[in-house]
Amino acid sequence: MSVQTITYSNKSNLNVNSQVPDINKINDTDMNEIKSVVNNNADILSGIQGTLLWTNSSPTNNFTPQTITLSSSNYDMLEIYYYDWKTGKNCQSVRVPKGEQGLLLAMIQNNGNAYAGLRGYVPNSDTQLYFGSAISIINDSQIAVGDKNDWCIPLYIVGYKTGLF
Repeated sequence: MSVQTITYSNKSNLNVNSQVPDINKINDTDMNEIKSVVNNNADILSGIQGTLLWTNSSPTNNFTPQTITLSSSNYDMLEIYYYDWKTGKNCQSVRVPKGEQGLLLAMIQNNGNAYAGLRGYVPNSDTQLYFGSAISIINDSQIAVGDKNDWCIPLYIVGYKTGLF
């Protein structure tokens, strides 16, 4: 659902009755103030709802190192949704302020073994992110690099205009 705004033209007084106190009537300035406040709040809410900036067209395939292009730079925070592991498909997300690099991290347990998957990303610009190779770690001892691109597969990137950063 999109956020609605008030679209009528600003009001001006028509019948001014100075004998009625302002507290007992609605003036043009009252109506214009209401319009201004509601529309300002609608602008803020629209940014907080977020905008889908990128979608993985092949979310069930391995995600090899690559640069992805966002559809807009009009955000101050990104949220990256990703699968922990191609087979497990548990969805997770991470939020990061605009321009910051980060890490997608996933942890699972199978038959007494603990597995962790990691994938780093860095912004090349306000509309481009580079995702590196994924690695996995088993029980803090075995590390596999480069061929573990079935871990931390980005699904969606959402941009928010929060005004916080």
